Amino acid sequence: MNTLLPDVLAPAPEARYRQRGNRCSSIGHPCPLTTWFARSALWEGRKPIDEGLARVFRVGRLWETFVMGQLRAAGLVRGEESFEWPELQLSGSWDGCFPAGRAAVDLKSMSEGAFDRADSLEALRAGTGYQRAYVAQVGLYASHPRANMANCSLYCVAKSSGRVRQISWPLDECLPEIEAAWRACRAINEELAVNDCDATSAAFGLAQTGPWCDGCDWAHLCPAYSPTACGWKLAPDDVARKIEDLAALKEAMIDQEKRKFHLEEELRSHWKASGPGEYVAGVYKVKVTQVEASEVKASTRAAYLRWTMKKIHTMEPEE
Repeated sequence: MNTLLPDVLAPAPEARYRQRGNRCSSIGHPCPLTTWFARSALWEGRKPIDEGLARVFRVGRLWETFVMGQLRAAGLVRGEESFEWPELQLSGSWDGCFPAGRAAVDLKSMSEGAFDRADSLEALRAGTGYQRAYVAQVGLYASHPRANMANCSLYCVAKSSGRVRQISWPLDECLPEIEAAWRACRAINEELAVNDCDATSAAFGLAQTGPWCDGCDWAHLCPAYSPTACGWKLAPDDVARKIEDLAALKEAMIDQEKRKFHLEEELRSHWKASGPGEYVAGVYKVKVTQVEASEVKASTRAAYLRWTMKKIHTMEPEE
């Protein structure tokens, strides 16, 4: 890893453990099977988060911390208070509330593209699986008897630019999402009571396929997953074969580029040790020159060696 990278941007190790109950943050996902997987004996099969994505999430959390400070300065209270619905095996912690407006508040960081699209309650309902879950999440917090809020407010922050948007709606507007989350909890709990290891069986009652299947962390284990489940159109078989051939060529080109890079580095080290001059290497003439500092572009700090190679004409010996 680049040692110059600030520690705050270094991706933290991914926490991996079996989910013990239903969570407000995810129970509103259109497909309850995602929660069943997280709570089942198959939980370790979840697709791991790569280092680049982990760093993006870390940056998002930094923005959330900054914006949360601004919200608290504006009057947000009861931050990180926990709520439970024991009969549903459901729990969660909200980011707080604004008592004056009786509004439950949650804060989410998202990509620039997702931020641009998420500009209303209807946009969230038409968004990704997890964006749809946000609606139920804030609604669940607001509807809890101990919270007793009349309104919901979701604050969105763009991870790259730090732009912030507030999306608010009356609690009554998301009652369908809340009721769907309750039904999902009951269905998941009933399935886990008799089956926590057979995804094929669970899929019959819990799986809800749709565009959210694309990129799902459990797609490789899900018996309900298929390309058509994502809403994709099937290309002809000859096109599929050409795509496979192209992918193989690209992979081969990547390997060749890696080999080319290593060869160039080895030769560069050799010419640096040998110094400027003209050399014959097999059927190639190699010219090594010293580029002085005065000739170097302003972005380059030091002189360096440049070398070129050209195939020379050779005559076959007479017999």
